[in-house]
Amino acid sequence: MKTIKNKLNFCILLFYSFIYAEFSDTLSYYQKFDIALNSFKEGRFRLSQTQFSDIINSKESYEPTSLIMFAKSLYAQKKYDEAENIIKSELQNFN
Repeated sequence: MKTIKNKLNFCILLFYSFIYAEFSDTLSYYQKFDIALNSFKEGRFRLSQTQFSDIINSKESYEPTSLIMFAKSLYAQKKYDEAENIIKSELQNFN
């Protein structure tokens, strides 16, 4: 029983390592954006929300498009108020 649990934990760790490595800091802004956009197009809205959030919170500069796509990911998850607040906040930056 312990062996099966250890193997399962190892597989889960390995799986998440690959996912994290795919979105690591070695990728350019545009590569990260493309990965997040593909996640969104595939209907993986929670994943795309996380990926766009990582882009926005990264040390490199980001384009407003990432923030808009972040809001669209929230909207697709029916988190309407959060999405609306983000868009309103971004619009205030342009005024």
